[in-house]
Amino acid sequence: MQQDPTTTERPLLGLVPLGLIALTTVLLVGVASRLVAYDDLPFLSWVGVAALAAAMLLVIAPGRRWLFWARVLCVVVLIAAVSYVVQRLVVAADPASISERIGSYWSSLFPLTRPLYDAGGVGLHTPRTPGMLGQAALLLLLATIGTRPAPATV
Repeated sequence: MQQDPTTTERPLLGLVPLGLIALTTVLLVGVASRLVAYDDLPFLSWVGVAALAAAMLLVIAPGRRWLFWARVLCVVVLIAAVSYVVQRLVVAADPASISERIGSYWSSLFPLTRPLYDAGGVGLHTPRTPGMLGQAALLLLLATIGTRPAPATV
């Protein structure tokens, strides 16, 4: 007896989404270790780590009913991270004014490569942590592509 192909349910996570979730885990561990190492980073970064950890748990939870909320958390963290990185790059676009040593190195760089070298600042005030949070949120969103949330039950 054959089964109707429209009623068979695909597994929630395949190999590629599991790999993306593993990469997200590595990124979250990296962000958390950076936050532990430097105590004066913003509290909002910890909120982003917690939100992505919760979203990751919602994605790997059995069933698909929490998938929508996992995506919402990822989008919120992604928007916050992108806005912070853009703000840092716009506000402090010239770290050459910080010191003479940085200024000579900065002026030797090709202008299109300067944003790749943390143009937003020097030391703890670089947009590295929010950038990593944004990457983790994007990876988690990519892991949920092709998976539909469970239909609402009435």
